[in-house]
Amino acid sequence: MQKKKKIIAVGISKLLYFTLKELPTVDFECLLDNSYADDSYEGIPVRKYDVLKQEKLENVVFYIFAVSNHSINIIQDRLSGYGVLADQIFLYSDLFKESFENKIHKLFGSDIAQSRYKFAKTATLNSKLTVQTTICGSWLFLESLNNTKDVAGDIAEVGCFEGGNAFLALRSGIVPENKKFFLFDSFEGFPALSEFDPIKHKQGDLKTVLDLDEIKGTFKKFPNVKIIPGFVPGTFSQIDDDSKFSLVFFDCDLYQPACDTLDFFWSKLSKGGLFLLHDYFYEPGGFSGVKKAVDEFSKLKNIESFPIWETTMVVLRK
Repeated sequence: MQKKKKIIAVGISKLLYFTLKELPTVDFECLLDNSYADDSYEGIPVRKYDVLKQEKLENVVFYIFAVSNHSINIIQDRLSGYGVLADQIFLYSDLFKESFENKIHKLFGSDIAQSRYKFAKTATLNSKLTVQTTICGSWLFLESLNNTKDVAGDIAEVGCFEGGNAFLALRSGIVPENKKFFLFDSFEGFPALSEFDPIKHKQGDLKTVLDLDEIKGTFKKFPNVKIIPGFVPGTFSQIDDDSKFSLVFFDCDLYQPACDTLDFFWSKLSKGGLFLLHDYFYEPGGFSGVKKAVDEFSKLKNIESFPIWETTMVVLRK
């Protein structure tokens, strides 16, 4: 009889937190994270990477729970340095792919393309730009673009950071060339935070590493892209009054920008359009303001929401 393999999670993140809450049947032997101070997390032992020197690696599989593509690649390289083989390393998206697919099937009423998952995964891991949307989040974005390609209106990403998610989508070939793709970001980090945002963050946090000219250079081959720097809602004045949108993606993390973005874009969203909001799900001490903003707005407008914890997002459909 083949010996059951141990499962080790690598990288303590919000994705791991949600997985432990939503998929409690997954039995992790331990968690690997060199930067975590305590010796346990949610009741599971936390170990440093050096424990692998004593581990019989042929009996182990690893699931990486880092959010950004750069962190995932660093972890993969580190595991390889300890002798872990490529076929022993999996990503969080592989672990909850089935539950994610079931939600997307319910949302769109049809099967989704496995080729788009493969593209999201490969493009994310090989991107030189930072992608923090999560792999399933990028997959959801691609499926949403595909399902709204015949809906009237343009596309907006509010909180694009360095443009990694938008660049991935544009390279997929799904974005119609006749749709404008607006990218909003301060490129200067957070504005002032509200009382509903986490106290561990402050104004100026999450400033882009790349400067604005470098980010603009990334998109110079895409004439339908318009980058609008500055803080919301002031930047929304650059959108024509009669503009319509088929898809809006929000990823500014904070309460007031979420309120402002919902207030401005919902009336401009065409029938059948989609509104995706990142960080609807949050870990203790995380970005709780987005959920508050969405829940308040949904109740006020009587909007049905589709929460998808595997992406940390919620989807609103017009």
